[in-house]
Amino acid sequence: MATKRTFFSFFLISALLCLLVVPTSVMASEKPAHLTVASYTQFLKAQNDKSSLYEFSKLSRQQKQKVVQSLKDPSLLKMDIEETSGTVEAASTAAYGARTASPLFKTAAYTASYKAAGFTTTKLTVYVDYYTKNSSVTSVKSVRGVVTKNVNPLVSISKKSSKSWVQNNRAYGRIDWQWKIAAKNAGIKRQTAYGTASGASGGSTAIVN
Repeated sequence: MATKRTFFSFFLISALLCLLVVPTSVMASEKPAHLTVASYTQFLKAQNDKSSLYEFSKLSRQQKQKVVQSLKDPSLLKMDIEETSGTVEAASTAAYGARTASPLFKTAAYTASYKAAGFTTTKLTVYVDYYTKNSSVTSVKSVRGVVTKNVNPLVSISKKSSKSWVQNNRAYGRIDWQWKIAAKNAGIKRQTAYGTASGASGGSTAIVN
């Protein structure tokens, strides 16, 4: 009887060890180091991002391999992702439900795009909502930050902090984005959007650390 109990205990412990070991190996097989052109194409399909899939499909085989290499290698990724010139969305001059309301409500937006080997992987947008009266910016209602696109399986981005203010008759909204590459901190990118009483808008991005 003791022998049977010993065998059963050994079998139970072995089974538990197997359960603990299997998930680790599954995670390892999903690491970006195993990323290929084919697997990244499948990843893009799973994201249901038709524009990214189309952009990637138009690249040459060599360009695709370069993109995948950039995504696999965190040290190369830091050098390869560059900010493009930001696109500025026109501020909305319509107040919520009342175009003739005073003060008027406006929204300005600034989008920064980042590329890996020429392929757009990430877009971040900062919105600043503000009030105007006549030709003056009177106050800022809110600032919002949205990750509008991220098809880089290595990179995760979160909002660390935000700030808004009025200066030189402009409404400013700022978001500090915390970037992580392969789950490790990769610095903070500070993105600022501004809007004016006339509806002009713009922005900038800077690396904090």
